[in-house]
Amino acid sequence: WGSVFAADGDVSAQEVGKTPGIVRVWISKVRWEGLEMLDTAAVGRGSYLREGVELSDSLVDLELGRIDSLCFSAGLLGVRAAVDTTMKGEAVEITMLISEGGPAVIGAVTISGSEVIPKAELVEKLGAGEGTPFDPVALEISMTALLSELNRSGYPYAQVWMTGFEYNALTDKVDLTFAVYGGEESVVEAVVFDGLTKTDTSLALRTSRLNTGEGFDEEKLARAPLYLSASGLFSGVGQPEIRRLGPGRIDVRIPVEETSRGNSIQGIFGFAKKEDEGYVTNGSIDIALRNIGGSGRDVDFRWLDDGLSYRTLNFRYSEDFFFGLPTGLDAEMRQDVYDTLYDYTLVGFDMRMSTSPGSELLAGYTWDNNVPRSDSSFDRSVRHRFRAGARAAWPGRARLALSVEGALRREYGGDGTGTDSQLLYSFEGDAEIPAFQGQSVYMRLVSNGVFSKYAVRPAETYPLGGARSLRGYRENQFRGEKVAWGNFEYRFGRESRIFLFYDAGVYYREDTGWQVLDGLGFGLMSSSKLGTVALSFGMGERIALDGMLIHISLIENF
Repeated sequence: WGSVFAADGDVSAQEVGKTPGIVRVWISKVRWEGLEMLDTAAVGRGSYLREGVELSDSLVDLELGRIDSLCFSAGLLGVRAAVDTTMKGEAVEITMLISEGGPAVIGAVTISGSEVIPKAELVEKLGAGEGTPFDPVALEISMTALLSELNRSGYPYAQVWMTGFEYNALTDKVDLTFAVYGGEESVVEAVVFDGLTKTDTSLALRTSRLNTGEGFDEEKLARAPLYLSASGLFSGVGQPEIRRLGPGRIDVRIPVEETSRGNSIQGIFGFAKKEDEGYVTNGSIDIALRNIGGSGRDVDFRWLDDGLSYRTLNFRYSEDFFFGLPTGLDAEMRQDVYDTLYDYTLVGFDMRMSTSPGSELLAGYTWDNNVPRSDSSFDRSVRHRFRAGARAAWPGRARLALSVEGALRREYGGDGTGTDSQLLYSFEGDAEIPAFQGQSVYMRLVSNGVFSKYAVRPAETYPLGGARSLRGYRENQFRGEKVAWGNFEYRFGRESRIFLFYDAGVYYREDTGWQVLDGLGFGLMSSSKLGTVALSFGMGERIALDGMLIHISLIENF
């Protein structure tokens, strides 16, 4: 690159280790002189010439090559370097004398190839105008960006090369020659998903966000596997391949592996000791049907009984492309029965729009109706809730979900009709962090709440306790206007594992204020092709074996 290197001093690198009778020489000290534009400490950190290293001609050659690369990357093409050696006893001191010269600038620029983009515009995009400082790193970034732009514009076979480089040491100018070939502009004629057996091809195509009949777009192609992986339809997605079908025609092939046995039925049962020394059982059943008929539609059904007075029934329907549009739909129906207080009914829906692979925005509406039991002193109430929120997921690492609702509440009683406004929120996040080999730390945080000018009815409060929140307590043992809880687990193993856990939670009611709860315990999970069995043993109010609550979860995949 126009650099000139020389060695001088008491000991020549060519002599060391080659002349018979010469004793091996070790480096005792290295000094750097002449550096002005380059940082001396940064240059010295990666040096091959270090204290205690045996001096040899090959080592000096390596060091001079390294200096040449450093100077070239900094745009210093007229650099000169000399190696001065001085014997100090049986060791040698080395002085590296560097003359950096001045920063090189770009001289004449020649561009050959197909006329996809006008030459003047290409020079601007490459940042290679005459008189511009020569910066190899910036040039590489500009060439990569230009290639990506051509790919996005429908040229999958585009090429961008630097084919000529000539440095004039007298003027410190670099003449550059580039070759830019767009190739043929291509249209995606077909998208093939290798490995589909159940999922409909049209669903996979919509999920990938690729469209046939459009010009090739490399950026869309790069995002397609991310969208497919985030959908949950596939357990594995390979890298896309492009095949030329003919002039201006290509197809895209993406290997996929569908999620097998994605449906599940889960039963959770709990046993706890009552105050009268007897035992009470509680539990729930969850049925999840995924990708029904290869359509991408999901159905969830849940039944729960706390063993005392509370029961709930919940049905949820979901699909990612409502009427074929790039908008997802979640619909929900729920009924809660509290034996002596109320019947609560809820109907609602959310519309979801994806903003990137793994993240989406949502907006929705919910209607709920609270009807008191005959022996209850509460009045009937109806709420209209309008919701906005967002979700994000990083598969295998973390998830976040947040929503905020504004509610108009009407209460019907003996004194007539009253109107109230409320603000509701919901947050959930979890993450699993790898620790030592085969071990990990799992954390989950959930919070729900309602703010109201007037009293919040029991049907409008949130449950706390049980296998999904505080494992040292019964299912939905507590209720509050605002609740929050966190789960912390240290796991030994992956699919099948043993774990230690600590749960902590708080809830707020106007009559009692804030209440703090916590619990700890241990559990185990065993997974096989047939399903999963999980047991957890939790202690809440008392750290004692006779107060232990046992949760048994059976998950069958099919």
